[in-house]
Amino acid sequence: MSTTREIYGETRPEISEITVSKVQTYYLTDDYLSKPRNTPMKTLEDSVRFSDENRGSEGGSAGDLPAWPDGQRLFRKCGETKGIKDRTYYEALHHIQRQRRENGVDGALQDHSPRTRSMGDHLDDQQQLLDALLFCDVKAGGTQIAAQAGYPVLSIPIGLDPEGMPVPLTLQHSAWQGVKLIKSASAIEDLIKVHKEQNSALATSRLGRTAPGYQNHPRKNIPVEPEYNWPGRH
Repeated sequence: MSTTREIYGETRPEISEITVSKVQTYYLTDDYLSKPRNTPMKTLEDSVRFSDENRGSEGGSAGDLPAWPDGQRLFRKCGETKGIKDRTYYEALHHIQRQRRENGVDGALQDHSPRTRSMGDHLDDQQQLLDALLFCDVKAGGTQIAAQAGYPVLSIPIGLDPEGMPVPLTLQHSAWQGVKLIKSASAIEDLIKVHKEQNSALATSRLGRTAPGYQNHPRKNIPVEPEYNWPGRH
């Protein structure tokens, strides 16, 4: 798996995840914005410019709003790449894919646990693959690993955290193994249907799918906690 330097580092861009993220964010944003007809926003630069011109509500610059203490720092860095896939981009991409595949998901799927063998049993531990990798994916790290590897991933809602946010169980496997994930996920969902027998329990204590609570969703969100460190902030 990646080290912190690979994810956020600027000193070695040839192995940094942010190198790939900046380039892909640029051209994928442009591709997305080029399609809607009801907005003048057509490029990433248009979006950055709009936020700069509406700093009071959009937090275009550092310190404008507590919710975005860094402003559009990362968006601006994405804009600097112009979406160009240069040599450094491909070096970083290949390194990250190798870390997520051979050194990540594929390596973790190998069952290295000791087992008792009968006489004549010549099975190699390296040939024994786990059925799936399981993540209690509160911060979405599991889905990111699978996405960067290009491998199948499947998430099952298993409940709510104390603040009412959904918590998923994420299953992963190697390339072309999506059928195994579907079988495993189906079996898991059958098992956690016991939550129907626990309706008297608090929502945060139940297993399985829980009806959503919309929490007054039309209300305008006003950030009031400048020092709040959201998951993933760096």
